[in-house]
Amino acid sequence: MAFYFHSAVDEFLLYDTVAETKYRMKLSEALTRAKENKGTLLRNKTFYVTMKTKVEYKLLKNVVTAHGGQVGFHFHIPPDAFSSMDIFI
Repeated sequence: MAFYFHSAVDEFLLYDTVAETKYRMKLSEALTRAKENKGTLLRNKTFYVTMKTKVEYKLLKNVVTAHGGQVGFHFHIPPDAFSSMDIFI
């Protein structure tokens, strides 16, 4: 099976004016920034998943690692073991 990509990608961009107004952002600008980050948005960041996290772990890990971050579990680790780059979910 072969896949063909249309060369005029801009013709098919998603838009959501309601969400853009609600969150005070522009989807086109977010896409531009994502391209500029080249998968490094979460570089040097570690996300610790707690027992109360409601997002599926596999999905969360795929998203975070795709952007350069790491995912770990948080159980009973002393607070002084973490850096300012650590994020708890």
